[in-house]
Amino acid sequence: MAYEHGSIDLGIPNPFKFEGTVRSARGLITSLLGLYLLLKVPELVKQQPAQAWTYVAVGVGVLSYGLAVLGRGLMQLMRFYVGRSVPTSLAENHNVAESDTARQEKPFVAYRAQSLLQMLEGQKNLTFKEPQGWIARLIHTLFPRLTYLPYPVRN
Repeated sequence: MAYEHGSIDLGIPNPFKFEGTVRSARGLITSLLGLYLLLKVPELVKQQPAQAWTYVAVGVGVLSYGLAVLGRGLMQLMRFYVGRSVPTSLAENHNVAESDTARQEKPFVAYRAQSLLQMLEGQKNLTFKEPQGWIARLIHTLFPRLTYLPYPVRN
């Protein structure tokens, strides 16, 4: 099975939803157990310092394992199965043979045909626009790598 992100929804539900729910629940319970062990440490420090360090080591291990399992479970819950499909075109496809697919992809395309032509012929990149306003300039100054994020994330 392929897990490619296409633009056309095939209407197939997420087959990993149940497994992801169970794994997330297990990760949450394990994380809570690790947190409980760490919360017992302050009262043990005064009475038995050696046992308190054991609780810290075991608590950190259990908590980190629980968070890792929780993360994997949430990724399974959020994963969607699309199957093998053609990725979305950059601009609308005007080919007569592809008119059906072009109609479905139209809401998802990133550029107009004229913009792509201008980018290719003028050797420009219209995707990266100059920040407008002081807030946008401040954000781009503080986070310079923001410029290289994918288009939907950046905007």
